[in-house]
Amino acid sequence: MTSSIDITKLTVFNAPAKDEALSLLSKCATCENAQAEYAALLRLLYQNNDGDLSKRVLELVAADDNVYLDKVARGEEIPECIKNACELDLSLMQQIADTTCDEIAAYKAWGNDAPKYTNSDVDLMSTFDAMVQNIKTRGFGMWANNIMFELDDAGEIKPVKHADTTSISSLFDYERERQIVIDNTLAFLNDKPAQNVLLTGDAGTGKSSTIKAVVNEYASMGLRVIEVKKSQIARIPDVIAKVESSPLHFILFIDDISFSSDDDSFGQMKALLEGSLSAQSSNVLIYATSNRRHIIKEKFSDRDGDEIHVNDSIQEMISLSDRFGIHVTFSRPSKKTYLGIIRSMALKAGISIPEDELFSGAERFAIQKGGRSGRTAKQYVEMLAAKL
Repeated sequence: MTSSIDITKLTVFNAPAKDEALSLLSKCATCENAQAEYAALLRLLYQNNDGDLSKRVLELVAADDNVYLDKVARGEEIPECIKNACELDLSLMQQIADTTCDEIAAYKAWGNDAPKYTNSDVDLMSTFDAMVQNIKTRGFGMWANNIMFELDDAGEIKPVKHADTTSISSLFDYERERQIVIDNTLAFLNDKPAQNVLLTGDAGTGKSSTIKAVVNEYASMGLRVIEVKKSQIARIPDVIAKVESSPLHFILFIDDISFSSDDDSFGQMKALLEGSLSAQSSNVLIYATSNRRHIIKEKFSDRDGDEIHVNDSIQEMISLSDRFGIHVTFSRPSKKTYLGIIRSMALKAGISIPEDELFSGAERFAIQKGGRSGRTAKQYVEMLAAKL
């Protein structure tokens, strides 16, 4: 059995061949004096997999990004040689997952008091078959185990470490506005005509939360979101190129976007919204939020200057928002709406104080925060809940 633990024989799967734990296991299996490597292996398994080697291998298979899955996602025919190599890889990894401490040379050399790892019953072939069958809604590699992503400083797509778990059911008010976003997203997921969306309105009204909640709601249908900062807009074509062959659907999320009249990103954003995006990929949409109705930070000085057709220039600046197919406005809530949100949130949080006291405190809190909003309501209720 120990001769089977040779991860250098893997030709299709990538993650197991690079995994530190399996590398240590390979050394421990054949080297009787590998107590240090065996101890390092146990530390990894104890810290990350509850001490279960089989679970470690299963996770590596489930998260793998390889040529076989890439071809399945693209709808390409799988060459017979790759099919056979994939089966051999899975057979080898199944043997590794089933390897017990008793079969490890380093464990035997340690002695009767040697610490152990455990094994569980896993079926890697069935796991992989399920991955292939569900690839259109689950994806593979990093897309399979994450919903929300972002671009790092180098422009690489990375999973968000602490992803927002906001759900649609946890949001209050703005049902009409939110339904517009939901309907467009469902059309997108069903490969029907869908539009880029701009959500504008006062701060704290739930624009960003709406987008994140919709993504969480429909992730099981193959929806993923990639957050792009305004400073990264120029990288969007590269992002599209990386995901356009995926069977999943992607929302590129730009939060709190605004431009000045001389901003280079203004022209880049305009080009993306003029049709080039949909022409390049049918599985990508842009959802953006802004506290400004027209996105542009217009100054009085923009109305002066040497241009003969000043009005045309102004219209060019403020027309960017019109290039989004759908524009949804989240207005600041009225007093009645604001207090209704407070009442609902307080009830859900288990806060039971007289309503007049609840409302008067909510109004004072809103004044301190500069106005009523969904965010203000949430902060007020959280403050009360902390005192329970």
